Amino acid sequence: MTEVLKEILQLMTGYTIIYPVFMSVGWIVGAICFHTHREKTKVDIADEASVTIVVSMFNEADLIEETMAAIKKVTYENLKVVLVDDASTDETVDIVRHYIQKQHWTNCTLVEMSENGGKARALNFALTHYVDSDYITVIDADSIIDSAAISKLVENFDRPEIAAVTGKPIVRNRTTVLGTLQALEYVSIIDTIKRAQQTLFHKIMTVSGVLVMYRVSSLKTVGGFNPQVMTEDIDVTWRFYKFGYQIKYEPRAITHILVPEKLKGFIKQRTRWSIGGVEVFNQNIHWVLRQAGTGTKFLMLEMFFSHLWSWSFIISTLDFVISVFPAHDFKLSVPIMFIYIFMMVFMTTVSLIRDGGTSKISVRDLFVWPIYYLFYWVINLVCSIKSEFIVLFTKKSTGTWVSPDRGV
Repeated sequence: MTEVLKEILQLMTGYTIIYPVFMSVGWIVGAICFHTHREKTKVDIADEASVTIVVSMFNEADLIEETMAAIKKVTYENLKVVLVDDASTDETVDIVRHYIQKQHWTNCTLVEMSENGGKARALNFALTHYVDSDYITVIDADSIIDSAAISKLVENFDRPEIAAVTGKPIVRNRTTVLGTLQALEYVSIIDTIKRAQQTLFHKIMTVSGVLVMYRVSSLKTVGGFNPQVMTEDIDVTWRFYKFGYQIKYEPRAITHILVPEKLKGFIKQRTRWSIGGVEVFNQNIHWVLRQAGTGTKFLMLEMFFSHLWSWSFIISTLDFVISVFPAHDFKLSVPIMFIYIFMMVFMTTVSLIRDGGTSKISVRDLFVWPIYYLFYWVINLVCSIKSEFIVLFTKKSTGTWVSPDRGV
């Protein structure tokens, strides 16, 4: 082995070790410095602005009534609801129609698509034919929205360049270790990252499709949702940036979601997210490097370095297996392990204090916290590599969908 190769491998090993620590420090500092507009707005926007909640559905018979019941409790006054069924093959339509009639829900409209075309196509149809409001709020069919969420989101549209505001998802199914791990991940890592990105870059990587409010005029300006991509929420986020719009994160606007509780469904979901990120990277890297502002450039670099870390970890691990392990020259770095543990405990503690009990993390949930940090990085690695190969060697998504694993 040449000296140059050895130096390269040493650099990769160092990067593999340092990158998670560096990113964790950045996330923690950014999240601690995050501030939201917590004062009640004096502007009449909360009373005057019209909002349409749009829910796209496909085979949601087990969940949709609970979702509609939550929407019915939303306290915002100037509100309409559009439920778009994307050619379900179960009793979804019958359940929705019966609930609307039973509740005498006059401001709720059921739209039935003739064929399955995917979430983006269903949302575009509603946007074009049924939405005449100032804002459109998109939630998933398993998303149990908080009654005050719409008001909290609307408050953030204080400038015309704000195109979207996304809320905070909270995991509600924790009957398995995998569900509990995701509950900790959402409250500790995902929330922390979004707060940090907005603080440091004045932008976030993506809105959360389970709860996001768009300014209708801005959404129409960028052409609505793209049915040809794997994740319409990531794609539209970056098209907003390309058009010069801004996006906010509002953690006070919450919704309770279901997550996969089987490993196969979980890997499938995270791979889809990662594919969406790779697609966005490929489509936007040129204009970001040439025209985008500093914050957008750093956001794109964060995505790049995350994927680079995955490859660096694999190569460093292979080098360890081939050279270090057979020679019995393995030495556990106590300082590095201490730093990892400290960062994990500190991030989790700060996140739980900041959460203020909103996510209802119990003592039982905390029993799995020693493994969730490792779990996060390993899953990121697997899905990052897998998504790169899928984007490079397979066909694009057709836009249609199947019912995901929601742990029910």
